[in-house]
Amino acid sequence: MPRWLLPLWLALVSFLPLPAAQVFQYTARVWHTDSGLPHNTVRAVLQTQDGYLWVGTQKGLARFDGVRFTVFVPESTPQIQSAFITALAESPDGTLWIGTQDGGLTAYKEGQFQLINWKSGLASDAVRCLLVSRDGTLWVGTTNGSSRRINGAWSRLATENGQKANTIETLTGLGCHVLADKPLVSSFEHLDQVESAAA
Repeated sequence: MPRWLLPLWLALVSFLPLPAAQVFQYTARVWHTDSGLPHNTVRAVLQTQDGYLWVGTQKGLARFDGVRFTVFVPESTPQIQSAFITALAESPDGTLWIGTQDGGLTAYKEGQFQLINWKSGLASDAVRCLLVSRDGTLWVGTTNGSSRRINGAWSRLATENGQKANTIETLTGLGCHVLADKPLVSSFEHLDQVESAAA
């Protein structure tokens, strides 16, 4: 075969359809309450560094090991103050952060749960969203502004501190959830970029 014909042949072969077995190698699996979930409405999903899949629902938190669900609800885990899970995030040190609708925030590390609420430094116990920025800062969006945890210390940001809106619905950004290492904070009224340095 002439050398000039090889690129043309490769280009034509690349447009040939793949066999059906190669295209459809994926399967879908559905889990619901009959499978062990505490509720069918899922609000948050996160796979942690240890491989577990955590699922936050309106009636509790579930940890999936690939075979079965282990459920955590206020009745069995008092450090989770509300069964309505709104957000999940993981810190670089492996701490799982669990946001709830009206029960604050719960930290889970090495098999231990710890409650963090407005008395501990949260802006509100109504957590809407969580974000761990590249520098390891945990950002918590609530109905009364946002809070952040830097090197174990909590600080609050709210309208009285210059934040433009109190109810924070999302913490997001570009790339790894931040824009130039500064989280984007959105509410129903504004989109703000917040400095990560301690206040």
